[in-house]
Amino acid sequence: MSLLNNIQPAKDINPANNLKLKTLLVGASGSGKTTGSTTLPGKKLLIDLDGRSASLAGFLNLDIYQISEKDPNQPNAWLELEKLKEEIWTTIKQGKFPYDSLIVDSISSMTRFAMNWSLLLTGSDNKLMSRGPGGGPAQPHYMPAMFKMDRFINAILAFPLHICFTAHEELFEDEHLKTLTFYPKITGKLRTEIGNWFNETYLTKTIKGIEGKTKYLWQTMGGGDRRPFIKSALNQLGKYWEDPIELNFEVEPRGFELLIKKRFDKGETK
Repeated sequence: MSLLNNIQPAKDINPANNLKLKTLLVGASGSGKTTGSTTLPGKKLLIDLDGRSASLAGFLNLDIYQISEKDPNQPNAWLELEKLKEEIWTTIKQGKFPYDSLIVDSISSMTRFAMNWSLLLTGSDNKLMSRGPGGGPAQPHYMPAMFKMDRFINAILAFPLHICFTAHEELFEDEHLKTLTFYPKITGKLRTEIGNWFNETYLTKTIKGIEGKTKYLWQTMGGGDRRPFIKSALNQLGKYWEDPIELNFEVEPRGFELLIKKRFDKGETK
């Protein structure tokens, strides 16, 4: 059979069929990344790499698996994370995975775990690769760490689940172009690539509302040159809501569930 038979007219594609959100929430500490991630549909498993379990106490439809690096000289955190990924995939293939959504919180800690693993790699002489000043990572350590991060994130994104990763944000200065750009905080060239791996990539932020109460917001489109990673496939051409979206955690539907409702409820726009 010719592969050309698989071509579909765009007007006949229904994005609601088998919708699986692949999302990245980027922002400063305290901007609502972790809490916002828990608004994914259904029952959720959160892989806690930041030690944030206490802040999620009492949340419904949420289970937590916590991984921490107890000794950087024994990089068990990265090895445990990879083993967990394989066990999840095996369970999914068996049709026994009991969750609709998977959250990884956060990429920033994952980067540290991958680098700790990379620091103990040996060269062809079976000796540890030379480190940088103060015993920190040198150039030979970055490529293996980035490779592992790339493979891990994209393997998770291939799972038939709703997926959310969180990441901190950092300012990157291009000395040649004389530009300042915000990117997700991740090693090397991955900072400019990672936004392309997700369908929904939002900036999380806060403002002070009435009587000083904190309001949590998502910017989902129009990042411009300063934040080129921001985008939304759900909000096609900005037809379904206007930025910024407020995350009122006291009112249902919230967060991702609200955006899905705006996108797919007939007659519901803006």
